[in-house]
Amino acid sequence: MLRSHKPACCKLALNVSANRVPLDLNQSILLSLIANELLLNALKHAFPDGRQGVVRVVLARATNGHVTLSVQDDGVGLPAGFNLRELQSMGLPIVSTLAQPLKGALKVKVVSGATFQLTFDEASG
Repeated sequence: MLRSHKPACCKLALNVSANRVPLDLNQSILLSLIANELLLNALKHAFPDGRQGVVRVVLARATNGHVTLSVQDDGVGLPAGFNLRELQSMGLPIVSTLAQPLKGALKVKVVSGATFQLTFDEASG
């Protein structure tokens, strides 16, 4: 995905840290679609004008049975007044819809770029 979606002039690094997380097939499919959409959004929007940067994808399991998927970039950040619930584009509303069967909570943080974090119970499948 990184090779096919970043402009040739950009120097982007992708860091992936994925722990072993036991998921059923439905959870795995939903999570892969969510990760794909969040990563694609970072590649399309976070690094305009040949800007260089890093995208980090982290999948982790907490001891309390929660699973967290985080996609973080150090790009330009989100526009002022950004509200996940009021978006008109297709990408992030799709993420919210895909997170519903997981009973997941999607949070957005804007610090040195943007971070989208989905947390759900591993038994939610």
